Amino acid sequence: MSERPLRGLRGTVPEGAGGTGFARVLPSGVVTFLFTDVEGSTRLLRAVGSAYAELLAAHNEMIRRAVDAHGGTEVRTEGDAFFCVFTSAADAIAAALEAQRALCAHRWPAGAEVSVRMGLHTGDVEPGSDDYIGLAVHRAARVVDAGHGKQILVSDATALVAAERLPPGASLRALGAYRLKDFPAPSELHQLCHPELPSEFPALRTLPAAAHNVPAQTTRFVNRRSEVGELEALIAGNRLVSILGPGGVGKTRLAAELVLGVVSQFPDGVWLVELASLRSGDAVGPEVATTLGVRAEAQRSADETLADALIAKRLLLVLDNCEHVLGAVASLADRLLRHCPDVHVLATSRQPLGLRAEIRFQLLPLGVPASPADVERDGSDAVTLFADRAQAVTRSFDLARDRDAVIEICRRLDGLPLAIELAAARTASIPVGRIAARLDRRFSVVGRSYRGSLPHHETLRGSIEWSHDLLEEPEKVLLRRLAVFAGSFDLLAAEAICGDAQLDEDDVLDVLARLVEKSLVQQSDERYFLLESIREFAREQLQSVAEVEGLAGAHLRYYTSIVESAGHEADGPGQRAAYDRLDADIANIRVAIGRALARSDPSALRMAAALGQYGFVRNRLGEVARWCIDAAAAEPNAPADLRARALTQAGFALIVMGSPDRGHSLLDEGVSLARASGDASLLMQTLLMAADLRLETGEPTEAQPLAREALALVPTEGADWMRARVLAVAARADQDDVGYTETHRRLAEALGLFERVGDRRQMGRVLHTMAYLSLDAGELDIANAEAARCIAIGAELEHPIGQAVTRIVQVWAAIDRGELDRANELLAQSTATAADSGYRALLAYCAAARAGLLVAEARDEDAARVLGTLEQAATALGGEGSRPIRRRVDELRDLLRQRLGDTRFAALAADGSEVSLEDAAAPPLTA
Repeated sequence: MSERPLRGLRGTVPEGAGGTGFARVLPSGVVTFLFTDVEGSTRLLRAVGSAYAELLAAHNEMIRRAVDAHGGTEVRTEGDAFFCVFTSAADAIAAALEAQRALCAHRWPAGAEVSVRMGLHTGDVEPGSDDYIGLAVHRAARVVDAGHGKQILVSDATALVAAERLPPGASLRALGAYRLKDFPAPSELHQLCHPELPSEFPALRTLPAAAHNVPAQTTRFVNRRSEVGELEALIAGNRLVSILGPGGVGKTRLAAELVLGVVSQFPDGVWLVELASLRSGDAVGPEVATTLGVRAEAQRSADETLADALIAKRLLLVLDNCEHVLGAVASLADRLLRHCPDVHVLATSRQPLGLRAEIRFQLLPLGVPASPADVERDGSDAVTLFADRAQAVTRSFDLARDRDAVIEICRRLDGLPLAIELAAARTASIPVGRIAARLDRRFSVVGRSYRGSLPHHETLRGSIEWSHDLLEEPEKVLLRRLAVFAGSFDLLAAEAICGDAQLDEDDVLDVLARLVEKSLVQQSDERYFLLESIREFAREQLQSVAEVEGLAGAHLRYYTSIVESAGHEADGPGQRAAYDRLDADIANIRVAIGRALARSDPSALRMAAALGQYGFVRNRLGEVARWCIDAAAAEPNAPADLRARALTQAGFALIVMGSPDRGHSLLDEGVSLARASGDASLLMQTLLMAADLRLETGEPTEAQPLAREALALVPTEGADWMRARVLAVAARADQDDVGYTETHRRLAEALGLFERVGDRRQMGRVLHTMAYLSLDAGELDIANAEAARCIAIGAELEHPIGQAVTRIVQVWAAIDRGELDRANELLAQSTATAADSGYRALLAYCAAARAGLLVAEARDEDAARVLGTLEQAATALGGEGSRPIRRRVDELRDLLRQRLGDTRFAALAADGSEVSLEDAAAPPLTA
């Protein structure tokens, strides 16, 4: 249901509708409302013209019959939309189910299916003379607005009342919490399911309650309410806001608290990018792109790719801890502000970005009272924070008893939140009075001067130093050694890297737990991390002893082992876990590779080569390619097998990213190195990748000899994975020679072998190939089944691009069957992924499918324009589905030339050549 003025809607109620006509008496009290609405009614009207009246009459009759049968009352209609009321929630659900089943079972004319969404909500109301007004009616209308055709949505209130009295075969599926327009509190929504109704639909047409990636906070947010309100207003009215202040003042926590208040203003979400673990400004753009799911592109900077990907988005980007990469952050923010009119940026930093558009919000320490009387009269944020954190660790803490000492502590710490929390954590072992006394004689701003530092920062450093001095010697040793990590780390890493004769590896767990208890180390699930202020202090301590080089070497060796182990596991049943582990450790992997490159250590080559498939699946292709190229260049005399693996991975990445010439050059160099190495297994793998990518760029003739040479290198025994890999590539290369049946048989054999060894990623890839092969052969049922299996594996491995490319098979199958609504829904899902990723081949696939849909909808001129776009971007139509899609594009072009004439078609195609692939793939405006 589109936006409608809920008050003032006055449609005619036919005599007898709901059994009452205009003389009906509307029920009051607790009632259940049912709204229905025809999806895409304007498009349908354009498609069928005058026949629409007959379709609408059949639709009206089915809904009224169901409403009457279950005791409902028709309140009013507007066009194709119904508003009905029931005194029983169970009756309302039964009526909605009966009506939807009838609509879905009805034999509509080809291309003229009436698809209806429905929504139910229960509330306490009082009717007017002939209508209802009030929030319950508004909420019911918003519920139906969130749904899709053939879907029945049920509010939590209705589900609660009717859950035990559902019709036979019916069930309710919880969909989660969503934000309904004009209602600030999230609403739990459910889907009414039945075997005779579709069960799977696209994401609801409203914002999830948590459309952000800001993690839930584990401690209570203490006060700062005025700052939150002021920042919400600044973000609403300005596109770049910076929260400025010293380390430990609470910038990150304040930004996290803001999210729930502003997320409803940004339909495309609020996304936090943590920059503290980055060691170079070059990593800022890739890190933001990875967080937002924007795919890297060859020969373009991440900043340029981001600006293009976000040009039509309305989102808030939160860039946290910017001070050490300030120039790169400022450059990216400036580009986004100039090119993306609805992107807002919130930065947290110790110093401003220096951009003209920047609104600076200086975050001050918490207010500190001068006396206990001030606390009693006005309260105190600083005292409240200390008390909250102290009560969490010490049951016996009594603010009334220790108020004077707490005020003194907060005053000495200048109201800095982190310093106050560190002091409060010590109350578990030290009385509050002693903490205050120790602070009094341990440091002061006047007595301790650090050139160039803010006074508040000096105090914070002093508080960390004081906490450090209270540690036992093993705790001091471990704290300084933990500075070797970037981002987070797990216990195994801490034990392997930080343990030695001075700190036994078996003791690391106990010492680490004590540091967590003292708030010097933070813990999230099974991972640990240091706050940046504490990390800086720990790094100073580490540099003061002769441990830096030894720890750096241990860190490099450990993460090299992690990467290589994950690379091996990525070819077996542990793929998902391997990719997840690499995601968790990516900040440390970056540091390790950078360290290896600086030392000309061959570990850089070993890691880069092992990360190739991870880079593709988890959207880090550009970063991995750069590591491979840099590592190979830095080690020209490294073992041939390492250089070959790195160069072939870099070639693969560049080809996929749209730079085939350079990619094939690197790939050919990798094959030459593999030949020279004498390693048959390495040569086979590089030949396979070269053949695979020749097929990717539509060169089967060049791929065939490479695949056959690889096949000859496969051992006769005990090499199921190798045999499967070669079979899959060789089958594609020989397709023209052996035909569909034999190619499909070979691929099925490869699929069985991959299934035997548990390689889910390669299973998905083979199923993807089979689905496109079956589509090209006209085997639609087989193609759909293979695509569905592939998409399920993609979901399992968190590989959205793979899912989106394969879903195009289902789009074409739906077009061939005349299921245009389904084709539109599926294409919308793939187009959304394509727009976020920037993957050119996927955008081209979506544009081609869009042209097919437009032809099926008799929108020939629009289809011709899309084909004009594809003509200009023909090289983007690569990949395993390129053959069947190119064939379909050629057929569409021939058909449109016949219908429109060569001259008209050429003119329209010329218009389309000025349109970007992104715009050509995007869905047209619908009702």
